[in-house]
Amino acid sequence: LNGEENNIEKVIEYNEKTMKYKYNFQFKLIILFYILSILTFLFYLKFEYNPNIEINYFIRLSITVIASLFIFIGNKIYSNNYVEKIEDKNKIKKISQTIIFIYYIILIFNMVFFARYNVVNDYNLIPFKSISNILKNGNTYSIIINIFGNLFVFMPLEYFLIELFKIRKFPLNFIISFLIILLIELFQFIFKVGVLDIDDLILCILGMMIFYICYNLINKKMHSKKDDN
Repeated sequence: LNGEENNIEKVIEYNEKTMKYKYNFQFKLIILFYILSILTFLFYLKFEYNPNIEINYFIRLSITVIASLFIFIGNKIYSNNYVEKIEDKNKIKKISQTIIFIYYIILIFNMVFFARYNVVNDYNLIPFKSISNILKNGNTYSIIINIFGNLFVFMPLEYFLIELFKIRKFPLNFIISFLIILLIELFQFIFKVGVLDIDDLILCILGMMIFYICYNLINKKMHSKKDDN
């Protein structure tokens, strides 16, 4: 009996050491991902606020996405290994969303306000005039940036409106989305950092509403599958 008890104690001790090592390793990994996220975003800011360096739109976006992924992975590891209650897991998810939202807002503000060094004093109030000019006279890069860029750049904002701020009813969501884009266009014109363009307004709102519809359709299908199971 004494021999069996000793064996059981050794197994328990071994499991405790293994778990302790596992949790220590995972905790260090979480800290590493947080540090990598902060350093990655600081790397982006260093180049963004240097007027002598012009950063490509896709490089800006890529660096911010990488910084966001580090936060998401770190919080996912923490949630899976250190959190048991569903309520607490949802809190961790909200923390991730909040940090990524902050990264995204800084990126957007830099793109439309702070990191613009040329004075622009122009406007277009004729629908589809800018779009047709770009399609006729623009190169591939200008078409991607000005048309598809405006279409996709505010889609993440729509996600945050739905998930982080819980603005899920279509009429209210549309009104808030419209007001946000309108204010951005007006501020660009007032402070002479961008063109007040109704086509930008159309494309940005269209992109946000496309995301709203697709996101809700995907959610409905996922919930219906869960109900069937």
